[in-house]
Amino acid sequence: LGTYFGIPDIEKMNTPRPLCTIATLLLIFVALPQCTPFFIPVRYSGRFSPPLIQASIKPPTTDASLLQELNSTFSYPDRITTQTPSFRCGYVSILGLPNMGKSTLMNAILNEKLCAATPLPQTTRHSILGILTTKDTQLLFLDTPGMIADPAYRLQSAMMNQVQSSLRDADVVIFVTSVDNDELPAEEEMKELHRKSVIVVLNKVDLADDDLQIQNRVSALREVFGDAAILILPVCAKHQSEDSGVIALKEILLGGEDVSARLRDVGRPYEGMFREGRQGMDDDEARGLIPLGPPLYGNEELTDRSERFLASEMIRQAIFLTLKKEVPYCCEVQIESFKDYDDILKIMAVVYVERDSQKGIVIGKQGAQIKKIGIKSRGVLEPFFEKQVHLNLAVKVESDWRKKDDRLKEFGYVPKKK
Repeated sequence: LGTYFGIPDIEKMNTPRPLCTIATLLLIFVALPQCTPFFIPVRYSGRFSPPLIQASIKPPTTDASLLQELNSTFSYPDRITTQTPSFRCGYVSILGLPNMGKSTLMNAILNEKLCAATPLPQTTRHSILGILTTKDTQLLFLDTPGMIADPAYRLQSAMMNQVQSSLRDADVVIFVTSVDNDELPAEEEMKELHRKSVIVVLNKVDLADDDLQIQNRVSALREVFGDAAILILPVCAKHQSEDSGVIALKEILLGGEDVSARLRDVGRPYEGMFREGRQGMDDDEARGLIPLGPPLYGNEELTDRSERFLASEMIRQAIFLTLKKEVPYCCEVQIESFKDYDDILKIMAVVYVERDSQKGIVIGKQGAQIKKIGIKSRGVLEPFFEKQVHLNLAVKVESDWRKKDDRLKEFGYVPKKK
């Protein structure tokens, strides 16, 4: 006991042995019973167990009862609580290779144009949180950059760090692939995916020549994922919230009241859509995907990103749609001024490029290209912010910014050291 409590040579102490004996008995019969909740549940009986020191065995605590206890015990300003013991809250990471339609899918589920989405690969550079809240569920979607096996420069490495972090934090993973692409992530990512609850979304089914092509892709994906994939779901995300696959996916994640009906709306099930021996998915299985827990955000919140950040992403999307080819990948947008008035929103933004030649391309002859970028940007900004937008764009050169840690920290791609 002396060694355990940091007295390695108790024999050399001058304490009388009778006193040591008394101290030891007190430790055994008085102190240890007080500590039993941290070790094993014990109830002493007989003359050495007065009520003051008895350690009782508590009944098992369920998630729902723990949630109720937390709500009734803790109180502080702006704390988000729920009166629903069965409330569920969890992270859903949307992963996949570049240009599979991940951002389009998240926009479709949320029914909001939250993420920049273009036909070009690697449009998404940041992990963006999208929040969907109902009366009994809160889903926290993480749209991530496309998985790259071999990052070419520091920016891409930072993007892959975001992907790996999102994968680790996920309660459920939506792995997005397409009907016309059979590539898979690197081996390490595949191993991690097999440890998660995965729903594979087979996107862009409108590009399939026939049902046989879709069936072949479903069979191939089932062979790769095995029972790690709860479901392989055909989807056409570009049809947004009206697509039957998007509706079914949303219903599953929310633990809806008739998941089977929504899956039937998708059409005749393909062989391999469900796990071996299963013909469908019921409501209880769907509800089990997202854990019980209180909401982490308010009912009206759509994302944790600022309006300035969202505006910069909308402008960057306009750059991709206007310039195409290689130049957009060298562009970064930073908001210098964001002034929100009752009837108008005034934004001043800087587009950073890496070369003088790229600056000329972004501006265009007599400012033609930068004007197009401004028009396309306002076409997205105004409906989103629901007011007139006055946008002032400037172009500056920041040499090799994609390879420099200090610039990547300033632009928010690499976390700053505390």
